[in-house]
Amino acid sequence: MPGTDKDHLFFHRYQEQVSHDLGGTFGLTFYKDAVLQDCHVFPTIWHLSVAVAAIATSVTYKRSDTQRQDHYQFALRHVNTALRSLRQSLEENAGNARMAVSACGLLCAFETIQGNYQNSRNQLVSGRKVFDRWRTGADTALGYSLVSTTFDFELWEMFRRLELNFSLYAAHNPIDDVVFAGDKDVTIFENLHFTTAAQGRWLSYGLLYTISKFQRKAGLFKRSHWPEPLPILLRQEGEDLLRKIEIYLECFRLVMRDYEHTPFYLIYLTGFNWCRISINTVMATEECMHDQYLDTYQQIISDAKLLQEVERISVNATTSLMDVELSLPLFCTGARCRDAKLRRDAISILQTYPRRQSL
Repeated sequence: MPGTDKDHLFFHRYQEQVSHDLGGTFGLTFYKDAVLQDCHVFPTIWHLSVAVAAIATSVTYKRSDTQRQDHYQFALRHVNTALRSLRQSLEENAGNARMAVSACGLLCAFETIQGNYQNSRNQLVSGRKVFDRWRTGADTALGYSLVSTTFDFELWEMFRRLELNFSLYAAHNPIDDVVFAGDKDVTIFENLHFTTAAQGRWLSYGLLYTISKFQRKAGLFKRSHWPEPLPILLRQEGEDLLRKIEIYLECFRLVMRDYEHTPFYLIYLTGFNWCRISINTVMATEECMHDQYLDTYQQIISDAKLLQEVERISVNATTSLMDVELSLPLFCTGARCRDAKLRRDAISILQTYPRRQSL
């Protein structure tokens, strides 16, 4: 591939480390496999992968460090080159849907790592629209004949994962409501029982997405009607979600009993433990309700520390940049737990990772 030694250094960094970080504990294959394959075909994707590696490196330095600014400027140059290449391909009718969607996925990561929520969200929405047209064959302007079953699933999983991240963040930030093209794909089945890890993962997307929408509605009500209690229908929705969480976790512990203390297991437990706290406390009218969940907050901290140790000794160590099930519970523990030591522990753990994610 063309480029300077510095270009190749950052591409190698993307290949060896950043792609694993973006894939997170759940190992999204889009960033680790599909993007690297496309780098050999599309110059746009190669430049974007270099830019993502450079920006991921820049945020590990302090704001006052000159190397942070150098890496930032280097990343911007590659983004500009990638966008010019993409525009030229589209103008010459040489572009295709795979290149366009992959570019959106990388630009989403580029903005997310910096904490640019709105820009990242816009890239995600644009990419999802192109992807949906690609799947349905509704538009032939971007060479939709290049779709494959494997790549189709990789993209679907990537978009659902990022949409879930944004929905969960939106539930805890005073921003515009979040509506994604994928909303119609979210279905919560009354039967949440499953027999394989893959089935459990698929069901968790819909469950967590629905929980985030409830948190958003309840949070908006409390901000505008405090200290009134939640309406009866909203409380019933929260209680129903709590029952669904217990059903899901009972099945999860049974199916995953051989995988305790693995990153996959710890991330799930941390995420759903936080969901329990969040739903119960958002339905309460007093902040002292958080005191009832000090043991659960402690469990979140303990699992996060154990995950740190597992990642530290792992051969394919990852800092799990996109794992919302870990970063958001730690953020909320630092902001809302009424035990000062647990708050400090949560903040300390977050500071060991160069994650942003609009928090």
